[in-house]
Amino acid sequence: MSSLLPGVPDAVFAPVRGELEAMIASVCEAADVATAAHTLEAGLFRQLLRLGHSLFESFLTLSGPGDVGASLVLDDGRAVKRLAARSRAYRNLFGEYGIERFVYAQREGQRLEAIALDARLQLPEQCTSYLLQDWNAQLMQAMPYAHAEQFLERLLGVRQSVPTLERDELRLSGQEEAFWEQLPSPSPLPPGAILVNSVDGKGVCMRPSETGGAGQEENGDPWRRRWDRAVRAHACAGPRGAVCRRRHADKPLAPQGERV
Repeated sequence: MSSLLPGVPDAVFAPVRGELEAMIASVCEAADVATAAHTLEAGLFRQLLRLGHSLFESFLTLSGPGDVGASLVLDDGRAVKRLAARSRAYRNLFGEYGIERFVYAQREGQRLEAIALDARLQLPEQCTSYLLQDWNAQLMQAMPYAHAEQFLERLLGVRQSVPTLERDELRLSGQEEAFWEQLPSPSPLPPGAILVNSVDGKGVCMRPSETGGAGQEENGDPWRRRWDRAVRAHACAGPRGAVCRRRHADKPLAPQGERV
C-alpha cells in the first residue's frame, strides 16, 4: 500500500511516482548546469503532459471495468446480461487511451443497452473528451480546421484528423436551438425606433449573364481598357483636360517603360 495514499496499491501510481521524481531531478540538474530558462520550460511542459497521461491512466485503473454483476435491471424493468469486455478509444488533452469495460445487452449481436463505466464517468459517445472538444471549438472559430489540428498537435502532441474535427463541430451545432431557447427574450423596441440589419452582399448579380451585359468591358482586352481609362484620367486633368480628352478619345494607350 502507498504510504502517502492509504488503501491505494503502489503499483497503480508507480509510473506517476517515477515521472515525478524524473521531473525533480531534471530541475536540479538544470540549476547545476545553468540550463536556459526557456529550455527547462519546454522540457517541463512535455513532462507535465506525460505526467497527466499517467495520472489519467491511474484514474481509469482505479475506476475499474464497469462490472455491476452478471445482469443489470434497466429503468424500464428489463433485465440485460453482461457480455464480454470491449475496448473503446478515448482522446483527451494528454493523449490517447484504450478503455476496456463490460457492456450489457439482451444477447451478443444485439444493440448495447447499458455501459456502466461510460455512464459513471460521463464519457462522450465519440472518442474526443468534452474538454478537448471545447478547445477544438474555440480554435475553429478563429482559424481553419486544418490549422487548428496542426496547432493542437504542436502544442499538446495530440493528433486529430480534419474529418474528426468536422464531425465534432457538426455534433456541437445540434445544440444551437437549445442555446437560443435558454436566452431571455429581448426587450421590445420603444415606439418609433428603427431596427437596422446589416448584410454581407452575397447574392448580388456580378456576371454579365446575370446583369444583361452591364459592366462588361468591350473593344478588346479588358485590362488594357482599364489601363487606358486610368492614364487618361491622370493625363487629361487640368485646364486643358477637355482638349486632351478629345485628342485621345479614339487612341488606346499602353503602358510604357514599366512592367505591371
